Amino acid sequence: MKIKPGVRVFGLRPEMVLALVICESIYRKHGVEVVITAGIEGKHKRGSFHYAGAAADIRIWNLPETVQPVSVRNEIADALGPDFDVVLESDHIHVEFDPKDPYTAASGG
Repeated sequence: MKIKPGVRVFGLRPEMVLALVICESIYRKHGVEVVITAGIEGKHKRGSFHYAGAAADIRIWNLPETVQPVSVRNEIADALGPDFDVVLESDHIHVEFDPKDPYTAASGG
């Protein structure tokens, strides 16, 4: 896993760290290393999950020509499950921790 120069990952939520490890395993399966292109820094829309440490972007132009970015996006979404939003943008995959249902102590595991 590489971090693009200037990208700040200090302050990412633990859920995002785990998500990026999962992204790395999926990229490795396709023969490339995942590159984090945005963490908590940069210009994002107001209220972006990036500023809360709950989002990161990963590069897609380094994927082999035989691998469709939408397929990688789908693999990541399937692996992370419903608590994450995974969006294919024009030059990256945006991953954010956005649980739809609140966690409670009674929810079990």
